[in-house]
Amino acid sequence: MSASAPRSTAGPAVALVSVGVSGFVLFFARAAYLYPGGTFCHAESRGFDPLANYFCDLTHPLSLGGADNSLSVRAMRAAMFALGVAVVGFFQLDPRRLTKVLGTVAGIAVPLVALSPSSVDAHKHAVVVFLAAVPGLVAAALAAHHARTAGAGLRMIAALAVSLALLTTALYVKILVWPDACDLALPLTQKVAAVFLLAWMVATARRSLSSAA
Repeated sequence: MSASAPRSTAGPAVALVSVGVSGFVLFFARAAYLYPGGTFCHAESRGFDPLANYFCDLTHPLSLGGADNSLSVRAMRAAMFALGVAVVGFFQLDPRRLTKVLGTVAGIAVPLVALSPSSVDAHKHAVVVFLAAVPGLVAAALAAHHARTAGAGLRMIAALAVSLALLTTALYVKILVWPDACDLALPLTQKVAAVFLLAWMVATARRSLSSAA
């Protein structure tokens, strides 16, 4: 993504990224800590397993082990709201209107995922996931294409972030078509993709600040 966003918009957008990323990391860590336990494959497991639990497991009213999960749900809803804020801010750093609009749609949809757990309404959950994923992927691809003018490090992070996001979406579609309670590819890929997305957002925000200075 370019660092050429106007100074008047770069400042607020960078602030949104900074607050959003920090909030997501903190609230997600709390949600994971508070999760009683259980995965789709092993209901008796204890605590949050990053290799087997999905992010969305933290949004179920009852954990997959059958325990009350209300505390984790609150924290994860806050985490997803913070991530949505970061996503909106991140795509505002791109100079193109289409990227900004698609990124805003994706950012608004992200918190809705936490409000629509699959254990309550699986169809609604899938719809909201795609509402966030599809415009987000298009906006990310546009931003990554524009990032070709950035340094090699940022270009690599952007390319990996988009590639992993595409892979995560493809694996999600696979699970919808061919359900597999013990699938480990999607939970793991989901976490790795999130790390690269957060890294891309932070690196782009820092570059924008440096250019505006």
